[in-house]
Amino acid sequence: MLRGTRAVVAKLFKQAWASKILRSVGVVVSGTAAAQIITLLFTPLVTRIYGPEIFGLFGVFVAVINLTIPLAALAYPLAVVLPAHNREAIALVRLSVLLSIIISLLFGTFFWMAKDLLVELFDIEPLKDFILFIPFAMLFAVLLQLAMQWLIRMKEFRLIARSAVIHSLILNVAKVGVGLLYPFGVALIAVATMGYALHAALLAGSAIFAFARSHRDESASSPLSPFRAARKYIDFPLYRAPQSFISDLSQGLPILLLSGLFGPVAAGYYAISKMSMGVPSVLVGKALRDVLYPHLAEAFRNGECLYRPLVRSTTLLAFIGALPFGVVVFYGPLLFSWIFGSEWVAAGEYARWLAIFFYFNLINKPSFAAVPVLGLQKELLLYEIGSIALKALGLFAGFFVFESDLWAVALFSMFGAASYVFMIFWVAFRSKVK
Repeated sequence: MLRGTRAVVAKLFKQAWASKILRSVGVVVSGTAAAQIITLLFTPLVTRIYGPEIFGLFGVFVAVINLTIPLAALAYPLAVVLPAHNREAIALVRLSVLLSIIISLLFGTFFWMAKDLLVELFDIEPLKDFILFIPFAMLFAVLLQLAMQWLIRMKEFRLIARSAVIHSLILNVAKVGVGLLYPFGVALIAVATMGYALHAALLAGSAIFAFARSHRDESASSPLSPFRAARKYIDFPLYRAPQSFISDLSQGLPILLLSGLFGPVAAGYYAISKMSMGVPSVLVGKALRDVLYPHLAEAFRNGECLYRPLVRSTTLLAFIGALPFGVVVFYGPLLFSWIFGSEWVAAGEYARWLAIFFYFNLINKPSFAAVPVLGLQKELLLYEIGSIALKALGLFAGFFVFESDLWAVALFSMFGAASYVFMIFWVAFRSKVK
């Protein structure tokens, strides 16, 4: 039986790496891996410079930014990959830039008027005078997303990988350098905001160069009206934007509640655990999703069934993620104490539970990539509403029933993992039907 299992696994890997999709994934993963390795090498220095409380303040800032990104351009950047012709994709880019400027200004006004309330709600008094970094980070993040989606559309995965490495190196050097001079939460926030701008500039420059090189005949063609593109892809602001917001809220809710109810230190433990456990998801899962998305869209336009590539890629990710996440489940506190310093042992306890959550988040990436291709935006929104309700139930049970931050993280992780399993089977079924 063991021999038969090995043969099946070997055949699976052989088929996977023989495909064009997985070769592209290899390119993206190589760049993302280098970027993540740079971050991991710098993280022990960063955690010893800033400490859990500062990481908690920084985590709240990042959580708020992630919540605003889906709303900043109403999810239109995610549609850039789909059009058959570049004129339509360019119209979506222009529409997204216009929306992001207007909405960032509106958010800036709101944060200025409500900053006292936000500071009291999330216990972030040291950041009171720096809340206005948020609208700038929003705008830069949308420009980054647009440039990324355009390069994905053009399948310029080498340029994406190269930009990720350069950005990671500059950003982490800046975190350490600034932290040695001014080791406060504001320093991390300023560096992160400039990091969004830097990464957006690197990708935008690559996208413009690649388009000019490959589509010179289209660059002078009359552009499509952004308003026509807005009407055609109206399902993105109607369904994908609120779905993305709810999804990001489910990711950011623990750190916001931990900061508000238990203080910035607990939020800092969660932030470093989430960052560490998210590495395999970013390293393999996001790369596979970004590469798989345009290939699934093309296959669907050609009338092909998506069931087999979905099952194959999900199974492959299940094998890849089992070892690293399993190690953290058994040795989390010891690893965190050794790598990040003795004051981060509690973060290792968080990481044991988050490892389960992020394992299923990893193998869920292909299903998530298939949702817009299969036209399941509306259903995904309903799924996200149910999913965040389940995760919030776990958080509040931990906070108010068990009165324990660790129980809150554990229940959040288990309920979240269950929701990811449901989505995998649901999307696989729908892909077979369609």
